[in-house]
Amino acid sequence: MKKIVFLAMLLIALGILGCGQAPSSPAQVADAAESIATAEEPTEPVEVQEEPAEEGWGGKFKELIGMSGPLKYTASYEMTGQGMESSRTDYIDGSTMRMDTASEGMESRVYVLSEGSYVCSKQGAEWSCMGGAKSEDEDASDRYDAAKAYSNVVEQDITFAGTETIAGETGQCYDVSVDIPNVGKSESHVCYTSDGIMLRTESANSDMIATSVSRGSPGSDKFELPAEPTSLEDLRAQYM
Repeated sequence: MKKIVFLAMLLIALGILGCGQAPSSPAQVADAAESIATAEEPTEPVEVQEEPAEEGWGGKFKELIGMSGPLKYTASYEMTGQGMESSRTDYIDGSTMRMDTASEGMESRVYVLSEGSYVCSKQGAEWSCMGGAKSEDEDASDRYDAAKAYSNVVEQDITFAGTETIAGETGQCYDVSVDIPNVGKSESHVCYTSDGIMLRTESANSDMIATSVSRGSPGSDKFELPAEPTSLEDLRAQYM
């Protein structure tokens, strides 16, 4: 479970998980981590800065996405791609996270809570959730530290691509090429605020752009599961 959440947080940081059509089941949400499209060549940079001498743009980018842990904010996004339109909303309160996606009447949510991680989906009027508590040896900070995940599991090529104004915020933008073991290669154009909030992620097949950003705690009610969760062990037992 720890490894799944670790990878999921990386994909969320890069904007890969949550782009396009909302999955219709918890299993499809998990499978989304395996669906990374190869991008076309990024657009011309808005402005160019000299690369930092020591760590390069990779270090600056990882510094940005690593800021997301202690932040408290709510951000909404519009997503387009593959002939689909969908929406996503992130609720972040330090190490606690919820990510909602919705498309064509289908809704799904990913929760990273202090007690464990869960994936929920809505079928008709009914919600169902699966997941479980974190392992005893799991460090809670690992479960949302995207920069740490990024450093550990990917090879990367990162170029600064200038700044963009998105949802009233100034975004520092990067062209990012990553190669994730057992997942594949992905290229994207991503923008983050100076304090680590994702504003945009664009690839050949999709574009996700922020429509609103609100800083401050989303409130504890945003992190209540909509249904009693089924553990992964119980789920396996049902189908084996």
